[in-house]
Amino acid sequence: GSLVQEHQMATSPQLQLQASYQQQPQQQHQQQLVQGAGAGSSSSLARPRKCAEVCLDLLVTEAVQSFSEKHYGPAAAAALQAVGFRVGRQLAERYSRDKPRMGDTLEVVKFICKDFWQAVFKKQVDNLKTNHRGIYMLQDNNFRWLLRVAPAAAAPEGSRPAEHLASVAQPYLELPCGIIRGALTHLGLNCTVEGDARSLPSCSFTIKIVS
Repeated sequence: GSLVQEHQMATSPQLQLQASYQQQPQQQHQQQLVQGAGAGSSSSLARPRKCAEVCLDLLVTEAVQSFSEKHYGPAAAAALQAVGFRVGRQLAERYSRDKPRMGDTLEVVKFICKDFWQAVFKKQVDNLKTNHRGIYMLQDNNFRWLLRVAPAAAAPEGSRPAEHLASVAQPYLELPCGIIRGALTHLGLNCTVEGDARSLPSCSFTIKIVS
């Protein structure tokens, strides 16, 4: 019997822990657990911690609803953009820290479309257009913050369903508009950003550089 027990303890950490618990006082066992947790935590700190993406999606939804209830119309949009602006500046500082200095405006916008968009929205922009005179349009065909948007009620009589859905989705673009403008401001570009969501979940953001 003892030989079988020794073999199990040598091959199974779980059985070894159970056996030591039976043989030692509870206080000493708890001390071992704390020491083991400390050793494990040092290795876990080396691994990056990630928040579940669904938590961020729900946070954005709650933020839009909260600001829409506390403010009205343009005031709600301005408040959401102000929050996004602060977040965008901080994110741009983080994600551009190890990047070489970007030379011209197009290079900065391409950084937003690729690296920044991937980090924040988990994909790259699907299309980038410019008139080469300070106007850039970013197209995202599957914008993640619009995937959960649905109208709370049917479209009013006389209005088109697509237009009604776009009006419902518009508040959800104010926060990313602020994030984009904040990021570009941190990278040295003074601009305005407008969002358009006429075909969900696709949307576009128009950036106008202010000289």
